[in-house]
Amino acid sequence: MRSQTRRLQAVRSIVIAAACLSCAAWLAAQVQTTTSTTSQASTVQTTIERGEIVFVEGNDVVVKMEDGTLRHFSNVPESARINVDG
Repeated sequence: MRSQTRRLQAVRSIVIAAACLSCAAWLAAQVQTTTSTTSQASTVQTTIERGEIVFVEGNDVVVKMEDGTLRHFSNVPESARINVDG
């Protein structure tokens, strides 16, 4: 009876070892993918317009443009910069 139990344990060990080896082979055969990204420099578009300031009140500005038209800029933010005489 003991020899039969030992044979059964040996067969069980061999089956378990074979299963482990097949799983290891399966895992090694998995496809590995690589993702790469390329970053580009940011671009900023700036528009320069020329004109003469006609009226300012609070955050409202009226400007006479180079072509003679009047443009009203309402709610001009405090951070806006206007270059005068230059």
